[in-house]
Amino acid sequence: YHALTVLSYAGETNNGDALYRCQCECGNEVVATGNALKRGRVKSCGCWREGRDYVDGTKLSALDAGLRYDSPSGVTGVRPSRGRWMAQITLSGVVYYLGEYRSFERAVAARREAEELLFDPMLIKHGHAPTDEAAWREQVDEAMKAIREKHKRAEREARDALQSLQKRHEGDD
Repeated sequence: YHALTVLSYAGETNNGDALYRCQCECGNEVVATGNALKRGRVKSCGCWREGRDYVDGTKLSALDAGLRYDSPSGVTGVRPSRGRWMAQITLSGVVYYLGEYRSFERAVAARREAEELLFDPMLIKHGHAPTDEAAWREQVDEAMKAIREKHKRAEREARDALQSLQKRHEGDD
Protein backbone atom coordinates (compact mmCIF):
# COMPACT_ATOMS: atom_id res chain seq x y z
CA TYR A 1 0.00 0.00 0.00
CA HIS A 2 2.22 2.77 -1.33
CA ALA A 3 4.89 3.38 1.34
CA LEU A 4 3.14 1.21 3.95
CA THR A 5 3.57 -2.47 4.74
CA VAL A 6 0.89 -4.11 6.88
CA LEU A 7 2.42 -5.69 9.99
CA SER A 8 -0.63 -6.93 11.87
CA TYR A 9 -4.31 -6.58 12.61
CA ALA A 10 -4.82 -3.88 15.27
CA GLY A 11 -8.50 -4.14 16.19
CA GLU A 12 -11.36 -2.05 14.90
CA THR A 13 -12.79 1.45 15.07
CA ASN A 14 -16.02 2.33 16.88
CA ASN A 15 -17.71 1.98 13.49
CA GLY A 16 -16.44 -1.58 13.08
CA ASP A 17 -13.79 -0.78 10.45
CA ALA A 18 -10.74 -3.05 10.65
CA LEU A 19 -7.52 -1.36 11.82
CA TYR A 20 -4.06 -2.46 10.69
CA ARG A 21 -0.64 -1.66 12.15
CA CYS A 22 1.65 -0.70 9.27
CA GLN A 23 5.29 0.22 8.88
CA CYS A 24 6.19 3.12 6.62
CA GLU A 25 9.23 2.99 4.38
CA CYS A 26 10.76 5.74 6.54
CA GLY A 27 10.61 3.41 9.58
CA ASN A 28 7.66 4.96 11.43
CA GLU A 29 4.65 2.86 12.36
CA VAL A 30 1.07 3.95 11.81
CA VAL A 31 -2.38 2.42 12.35
CA ALA A 32 -4.86 2.81 9.49
CA THR A 33 -8.24 1.41 8.53
CA GLY A 34 -8.39 -1.22 5.83
CA ASN A 35 -10.64 1.04 3.74
CA ALA A 36 -8.16 3.92 3.95
CA LEU A 37 -5.36 1.61 2.81
CA LYS A 38 -7.37 0.07 -0.05
CA ARG A 39 -8.64 3.42 -1.32
CA GLY A 40 -5.24 5.09 -1.07
CA ARG A 41 -6.33 7.71 1.48
CA VAL A 42 -3.41 6.66 3.67
CA LYS A 43 -0.18 6.24 1.71
CA SER A 44 2.48 6.81 4.32
CA CYS A 45 2.90 7.69 7.99
CA GLY A 46 2.63 11.29 6.91
CA CYS A 47 6.21 11.68 5.76
CA TRP A 48 5.09 11.99 2.13
CA ARG A 49 3.15 15.16 2.86
CA GLU A 50 4.80 18.48 2.23
CA GLY A 51 6.32 20.31 5.17
CA ARG A 52 7.61 19.06 8.48
CA ASP A 53 4.43 19.72 10.43
CA TYR A 54 3.49 16.02 10.17
CA VAL A 55 4.72 13.48 12.70
CA ASP A 56 3.51 9.87 12.71
CA GLY A 57 0.72 10.84 10.34
CA THR A 58 -0.52 13.64 12.59
CA LYS A 59 -0.48 17.32 11.67
CA LEU A 60 0.93 18.99 14.78
CA SER A 61 -0.64 22.38 14.06
CA ALA A 62 -4.08 20.70 13.94
CA LEU A 63 -3.69 19.45 17.52
CA ASP A 64 -4.02 22.94 18.95
CA ALA A 65 -6.21 24.43 16.24
CA GLY A 66 -9.04 25.21 18.68
CA LEU A 67 -12.63 25.94 17.67
CA ARG A 68 -14.02 24.16 14.61
CA TYR A 69 -16.99 25.87 13.06
CA ASP A 70 -18.19 22.61 11.50
CA SER A 71 -18.55 21.04 14.95
CA PRO A 72 -22.22 20.93 16.04
CA SER A 73 -21.27 21.89 19.60
CA GLY A 74 -18.54 24.40 18.76
CA VAL A 75 -15.98 22.22 20.58
CA THR A 76 -13.89 19.87 18.50
CA GLY A 77 -14.60 16.24 19.35
CA VAL A 78 -17.81 16.90 21.29
CA ARG A 79 -21.22 16.45 19.67
CA PRO A 80 -24.82 15.71 20.62
CA SER A 81 -25.75 12.02 20.53
CA ARG A 82 -29.18 10.60 21.46
CA GLY A 83 -29.96 13.30 24.01
CA ARG A 84 -26.46 13.20 25.52
CA TRP A 85 -23.03 14.56 24.63
CA MET A 86 -20.49 12.24 22.99
CA ALA A 87 -16.76 12.93 23.27
CA GLN A 88 -14.06 11.50 21.01
CA ILE A 89 -10.54 12.31 19.91
CA THR A 90 -8.49 11.30 16.86
CA LEU A 91 -4.73 10.85 16.79
CA SER A 92 -2.68 9.38 13.95
CA GLY A 93 -5.87 8.36 12.16
CA VAL A 94 -7.26 6.41 15.12
CA VAL A 95 -10.54 7.58 16.68
CA TYR A 96 -10.75 7.12 20.45
CA TYR A 97 -14.28 7.03 21.88
CA LEU A 98 -14.27 8.84 25.24
CA GLY A 99 -17.86 8.21 26.24
CA GLU A 100 -21.31 9.77 26.30
CA TYR A 101 -22.22 12.22 29.05
CA ARG A 102 -25.39 13.83 30.32
CA SER A 103 -23.74 17.23 30.59
CA PHE A 104 -21.91 19.16 27.91
CA GLU A 105 -19.37 20.30 30.49
CA ARG A 106 -18.43 16.69 31.40
CA ALA A 107 -17.99 15.73 27.74
CA VAL A 108 -15.77 18.77 27.23
CA ALA A 109 -13.76 17.85 30.34
CA ALA A 110 -13.24 14.30 28.99
CA ARG A 111 -12.08 15.70 25.65
CA ARG A 112 -9.73 18.17 27.35
CA GLU A 113 -8.23 15.43 29.54
CA ALA A 114 -7.65 13.27 26.45
CA GLU A 115 -5.96 16.19 24.67
CA GLU A 116 -3.61 16.67 27.61
CA LEU A 117 -2.77 12.94 27.64
CA LEU A 118 -2.45 12.41 23.88
CA PHE A 119 -1.70 15.74 22.22
CA ASP A 120 0.45 17.65 24.70
CA PRO A 121 3.32 15.10 24.91
CA MET A 122 3.54 15.00 21.10
CA LEU A 123 3.40 18.79 20.81
CA ILE A 124 6.08 19.30 23.49
CA LYS A 125 8.31 16.57 22.04
CA HIS A 126 8.32 18.31 18.67
CA GLY A 127 8.84 21.85 19.95
CA HIS A 128 5.27 23.11 19.91
CA ALA A 129 3.49 24.72 22.85
CA PRO A 130 0.96 22.49 24.63
CA THR A 131 -2.73 23.20 24.15
CA ASP A 132 -3.68 26.52 25.73
CA GLU A 133 -6.03 26.22 28.74
CA ALA A 134 -7.24 29.82 28.50
CA ALA A 135 -8.05 29.46 24.81
CA TRP A 136 -9.87 26.22 25.59
CA ARG A 137 -11.94 27.88 28.31
CA GLU A 138 -12.86 30.70 25.91
CA GLN A 139 -13.86 28.16 23.26
CA VAL A 140 -16.07 26.28 25.72
CA ASP A 141 -17.68 29.52 26.93
CA GLU A 142 -18.46 30.51 23.31
CA ALA A 143 -19.92 27.07 22.62
CA MET A 144 -22.06 27.16 25.78
CA LYS A 145 -23.39 30.60 24.84
CA ALA A 146 -24.28 29.36 21.34
CA ILE A 147 -26.02 26.27 22.76
CA ARG A 148 -28.05 28.37 25.22
CA GLU A 149 -29.10 30.72 22.39
CA LYS A 150 -30.11 27.75 20.23
CA HIS A 151 -32.23 26.33 23.07
CA LYS A 152 -33.86 29.71 23.76
CA ARG A 153 -34.68 30.09 20.05
CA ALA A 154 -36.18 26.55 19.94
CA GLU A 155 -38.26 27.26 23.06
CA ARG A 156 -39.57 30.53 21.55
CA GLU A 157 -40.47 28.79 18.28
CA ALA A 158 -42.26 25.97 20.13
CA ARG A 159 -44.15 28.45 22.32
CA ASP A 160 -45.17 30.53 19.27
CA ALA A 161 -46.33 27.41 17.41
CA LEU A 162 -48.38 26.29 20.41
CA GLN A 163 -50.00 29.73 20.80
CA SER A 164 -50.82 29.80 17.09
CA LEU A 165 -52.38 26.35 17.32
CA GLN A 166 -54.41 27.35 20.40
CA LYS A 167 -55.72 30.50 18.66
CA ARG A 168 -56.71 28.45 15.63
CA HIS A 169 -58.72 26.03 17.78
CA GLU A 170 -60.36 28.66 20.08
CA GLY A 171 -63.31 28.95 17.69
CA ASP A 172 -63.81 25.16 17.63
CA ASP A 173 -65.32 25.09 21.16
